Amino acid sequence: MGGRYDTLIVPTDLTPMVDSVWHQHSDPDLAAPPTRILPALYGNLIINRGDRYEHAPPRPLTVPHVSLHGIRTRAIGAVATGRTDLIIFNLRPWAVAALAAMPAAELTDQVLDLDPDRVSDGAAWVEGPVAAAVDRIFDRLRALTAGRGDLRLLASVTDRLACLPVAAAAAELGMTRRHLQRIMNARMGVSPKRFQQLRRYQAALPALRRGEHGAQVAAALGYVDQAHLN
Repeated sequence: MGGRYDTLIVPTDLTPMVDSVWHQHSDPDLAAPPTRILPALYGNLIINRGDRYEHAPPRPLTVPHVSLHGIRTRAIGAVATGRTDLIIFNLRPWAVAALAAMPAAELTDQVLDLDPDRVSDGAAWVEGPVAAAVDRIFDRLRALTAGRGDLRLLASVTDRLACLPVAAAAAELGMTRRHLQRIMNARMGVSPKRFQQLRRYQAALPALRRGEHGAQVAAALGYVDQAHLN
């Protein structure tokens, strides 16, 4: 998506749930160009305070609005119809599941449009100062995840899978491969193998955008051929 990006600070106590927060905004008379939102290992909470976006596949939307996105295993299209003003939270899947009050497995490739009152008491906060809106979401996440001792374990699981084969990651975490599979399906919404495929895909994007040959990028990431990147 086009426009300027400001990175906002994530409090240390929320890092097991929140990867990053961005404020994307454009000049009032400048619409962002059409874009493809690529597969990602994080879900999103998006507060749209600007003009409406058109999506492919289409979704009826009002502005302002709050939407919750599960892990994406496929790309989606988005076209700005005018001024851009988005607050984007990149969330770990279990944080998305907590906000949605649904299992993470049911949120994969899904988008929920939320009533602002469901996220935080009162709707006026959506159009208020950016910092105040962000703090509302942080407070909501703290309330939903208070006493959740499993959150750091979940972060450790994904960290291990990012750099180890599935069997080795399970062994280092002190669990069976089957137990690791159950955790990933329930809390991430994808299997360990699918998680690693998406990680590799994301790792390939910078090289592909630099114009490096697909077969060489695939080989560097451990794939037999380029077809695995498609």
